[in-house]
Amino acid sequence: MRSYGVVYKIIDLKARSCFYRYMKKHATLLLLLFLYFISFSVFAKTDVSYTLTQCYQHALKRSDSIAQNTELIYQAEERIKQARGNFFPTLSVKASYLRQEVPPPTSAIATDITPADQTIASVTATQNLFRGFRDLASLKQRTGEEKASEALREQAKLQLFQDTLDAFYTVRTYECDILNYQNEIEANQQRKQELLNLKRLARAREADIVSVDSAIASLEAALESTYGLLDASRETLAFLTGLPTEIKLNDVESYPQELLPAESWITDIDKRPDIIQLQEELVIAEKRIEFTKSGHFPVLDAGADYYFKRPGIYDDINWDVFITINVPIFSGGITQSQIREATSAKREAAIKVSERKKQREYDVRSLYRTLVRIRSQVSKLAKASELSNKRYDLLIKDNRAGLATNIDVLQALATAYQTKRSYDHAQLAAKQSYLKLEVISAIRDLKKLEEGASL
Repeated sequence: MRSYGVVYKIIDLKARSCFYRYMKKHATLLLLLFLYFISFSVFAKTDVSYTLTQCYQHALKRSDSIAQNTELIYQAEERIKQARGNFFPTLSVKASYLRQEVPPPTSAIATDITPADQTIASVTATQNLFRGFRDLASLKQRTGEEKASEALREQAKLQLFQDTLDAFYTVRTYECDILNYQNEIEANQQRKQELLNLKRLARAREADIVSVDSAIASLEAALESTYGLLDASRETLAFLTGLPTEIKLNDVESYPQELLPAESWITDIDKRPDIIQLQEELVIAEKRIEFTKSGHFPVLDAGADYYFKRPGIYDDINWDVFITINVPIFSGGITQSQIREATSAKREAAIKVSERKKQREYDVRSLYRTLVRIRSQVSKLAKASELSNKRYDLLIKDNRAGLATNIDVLQALATAYQTKRSYDHAQLAAKQSYLKLEVISAIRDLKKLEEGASL
């Protein structure tokens, strides 16, 4: 056994020695592999890009207004429970102690009926039998308030989507501008290098080189200004979504080549949350009329008492039941005035619904016409950009042949990139307008975009 232990120790020492020699020999390689995996994990995180839908989902998690509207829904649900409670009986326990002046000794009956010490302990149950349909109208009102609160939250989501949409495409617009400015500066630098070569051959003037330098300086100034605008727009997007300002955006949205007729964008206008909210407020106003009319009806209640302790001669009477009816006869015209007020509020709510529908229909038609013009502009700018690039290439050849001046070439280059920027702007504006049209016409269902956003 001792020999086995010695052999085991020898083998263990040799194994450790081999391992240490291997680690020492390949330490540099292992360190490089470790640094590679660390850098890969870091860059993998920074290369993550976010689509418009993902930005909206993050904005939903962050929005205080939606959280506030969710609390309003919760409050409306509790008011419904309170309204339902009016249909159930109430149960209460009462206890009281009274000490009064001792009745005269000559009045024995008074002493039995109202003794000096009076202790009462009882349980009372009451049930309203009829209140002129007031409780039912109140329940319907509370249910309408809950639906209105839900519609208000959906409207807040719609507004949040539009804000996120605007911020998203504002960032994308400035990113495209920066890329175009960088490409234009690079094109001017190449042009400058070509002029320097031509100057050595006495085929270009110093003024031509200065003109290119001036153009580059102006473009660099515009580039810095655009960087500032991009930073501000990124801050807006970060404020809405809670994401870092340096995130990459992945624009995967598109719009169809052919648009549906304008009338087809108005058919679902009643599904807009703000329209639904006003329609629910109209229902609430109708139920308020029913509630106020209940003031003309009698009120019927029933109840029962069970006594544990009563004073005097009532001590042996343990229970009683009762029914009460209250018939309103004259209230100074208050109830009728409340009915007229509620009727006027209903007419006001109906006018609000009609006005909002007209406004949203106008918004849809106006945005539809804008989108049609932008789409037409995109096609024309695409052709203009192609022609501007062709003109620039031809002027470059003419300049090398001595048929065009350097100023002509610079102007053609500036026109080509200006047209390219306008084309990019129009393309992004077309996407933005199309998505906004889908939202305000209630064709796009925002609930499908909320997957992954815990509310």
